[in-house]
Amino acid sequence: MNIVGFVGIALIAAILSIVLKKYNPEYSIVLSIITGIFLFAKIFTYLISIISSVKGLLNFSNVPADFILIMFKSLGICFLTQFSSDSCIDAGEPALASKIEFIGKIAVVLVAMPLIEEIIKVVTKLIG
Repeated sequence: MNIVGFVGIALIAAILSIVLKKYNPEYSIVLSIITGIFLFAKIFTYLISIISSVKGLLNFSNVPADFILIMFKSLGICFLTQFSSDSCIDAGEPALASKIEFIGKIAVVLVAMPLIEEIIKVVTKLIG
């Protein structure tokens, strides 16, 4: 993983965004969003290798695959929410960013509900 390359691209985009903001603020926002999408697409290949490593670890454990799927869905929601929220803040809409973050939190809870139900069943069984 070439973190220096990722940071370099982000810094160049940030400098260009600052320069563009003086003349065409709308292009500055577009540049930030496109750069974020580009960086995410580049890092996606590394995420695929992490997922395959986790799947290999699952073969050695007794953890149901559904629980790991919940973890990855939650992680995806968190990444998407953070990216969207930051984009709204860059666009000068912090109130909208706050609402996106709230929606992301609710989405994570909804995705995790089967896991929460399973934990409650286990706890109830242990207590009673």
